[in-house]
Amino acid sequence: MVSPEYAEENDLEKELLLPIIRGKNVRRWKAEWDDEFVIYPYTENGDLIDLSQYPNIKQHLDSHEEDLRDRYCVREGSKDIYEYHGPHPKSVFEGDFKIATPDMATENHFSYTDGYDCFKNTVYVLTFEEDISYSEKELLGLLNSSVAEFSIKQTSPPLRGKPFRYRYKSQYVNKIPIPSQSDSIQPIVEEILEAERQAEKVESFPQSYLEEYDGEVGYINYTWQTKRNPVDAEVEKQEGSRFSVTAGRTDEITDPLMDRGDRKERELRAQYVHAAVDGRNMKKGEEQSIPIPKRKEGVEQLIEALEEDRRTVEQTDIKELEAEIDEMVYDLFDLDDEERKIIEDYLEVF
Repeated sequence: MVSPEYAEENDLEKELLLPIIRGKNVRRWKAEWDDEFVIYPYTENGDLIDLSQYPNIKQHLDSHEEDLRDRYCVREGSKDIYEYHGPHPKSVFEGDFKIATPDMATENHFSYTDGYDCFKNTVYVLTFEEDISYSEKELLGLLNSSVAEFSIKQTSPPLRGKPFRYRYKSQYVNKIPIPSQSDSIQPIVEEILEAERQAEKVESFPQSYLEEYDGEVGYINYTWQTKRNPVDAEVEKQEGSRFSVTAGRTDEITDPLMDRGDRKERELRAQYVHAAVDGRNMKKGEEQSIPIPKRKEGVEQLIEALEEDRRTVEQTDIKELEAEIDEMVYDLFDLDDEERKIIEDYLEVF
């Protein structure tokens, strides 16, 4: 697997790169891509591609020849060093009606794949018949409901340790009861997904906001002196109306791009840098490049957009929306108050 930065630096051919999702990144409601590509050198029919047509990817793979040859399917089997143990036709990764779940979880984490089609073997993917009457988002709401979670925890044996983890294999997921169709669930799921999207956008500041900005940007490059999980940053005033962004005793970010303009603009630029680093997980020696608009108006534009999105995220109570879905599903199954309490009391413990 390779990072987007590595792929760009080495000009790896995009046709053979697929974004891949690990089980740990399949969250409740929405999958998160962790900036990893997998090289998948196969045709639509599942045949190995002639890698001489993709010289940069071939050069990358050849640089890892020893590791590739040491795989069991090559060492003991008949696979070529560029082959996968169990390849699939590329068309398998191009479906558009999928819901994913991690193979193990403490609660239902059914996730909207949002265009991602390639998953590690720690992820199960649900596919559906073309003529199914439910919408994908309606099914997602049903599968993340308390009734569905109660069902899974009655059939999937808990694994050791606390909190208990459960397997989400097909023999357990297939037993989840699905009620009659209800169009009222989908709008709530869409509201949850939009809140999750906004939260992800906020956490990815400033890169996620620069996609909508067409002005000139500069870059503040900083090497972290101490491992910080997460960064607890502060804006500090320095001599001469200058500002820095600090974390602990060893990390202090200053840059000529933060010293532009009058005192008010300098403080605004420091707040921008603070938003770009606060809460991130950084390793000692890790280099971070922070893109920042060169013009004051650009910094103001992105900060204002960030603050507006933060307010939207804060005003959306996902737990409350999930409770609305639960009530709808209870009604669809015609459960009385006592039956609802049995489910809720059980899930409080398990």
